[in-house]
Amino acid sequence: MEQAALSRIELRKEIEAEMLRQTYTRDSTAPEITHRFLAKPTDVNWGGNVHGGTAMEWIDEAATNVTMSFSSERTVAVYVGGIRFYQPIHIGDLVEVNTRLVRTDARSMSVMVHLRADDPRKPQEELPLAIHASFTYIAVDLDGVPLNARQFVPVTAEDKKLSEHALTLRKLREKFVPHPLVEIPEQPIKLTS
Repeated sequence: MEQAALSRIELRKEIEAEMLRQTYTRDSTAPEITHRFLAKPTDVNWGGNVHGGTAMEWIDEAATNVTMSFSSERTVAVYVGGIRFYQPIHIGDLVEVNTRLVRTDARSMSVMVHLRADDPRKPQEELPLAIHASFTYIAVDLDGVPLNARQFVPVTAEDKKLSEHALTLRKLREKFVPHPLVEIPEQPIKLTS
C-alpha cells in the first residue's frame, strides 16, 4: 500500500505540471458554459470556508450543463482528476464556474473546469482561481447505457492544443498501475475481560 501511495506522488506532480502549462483564452470555438452566483451561508463549514463537497457539486453541475448542452443527452461524470484547490471560498464570495469541453472520443467528453471566487465588492478584471480540475463525462440513455459521443472538432490553435492536453492527461493516468491489495491473514481475536 505504501508503494502504491508513493507511486501516485510523481504521477500527481506530472499531471499538475501538465495542467499548469495550459492557457485558456477566448480564442476558442469549444462549447463553454459559465455559472455565476454568490456563496450562501449554508455552503460553508464552521471555519467560514465552503465545503469541498459543495464546490465539487457546483463544478459537476456546470460540467454536466456543458456536456448535456453539447450532446443533447443525459450525461454522467466517470472521472475527476488533476483537481487542485488554490484558495478557500467564503460566504458572500462571487463564484464563477467556467467549464469548457476540450475533447471527445468514441464515448467520452473531456471537460476542463476553472472555479474562480472572491469578494464581489473588490474591483477586479478577473476573479482569482480557487479550483482547477479535469473531468470526463459520458452520455447515457434512460437505462444508464453509455452512448457514442457527439464529436467535437477543434478549430482554433488553442482548441487543438487543449484537445491534445486532454489526451496527454489520459496517457499520464495510464502510466499508473495500481498495486494489488495484499491480503492480510485473519488473526484470531483475543477477548480480554
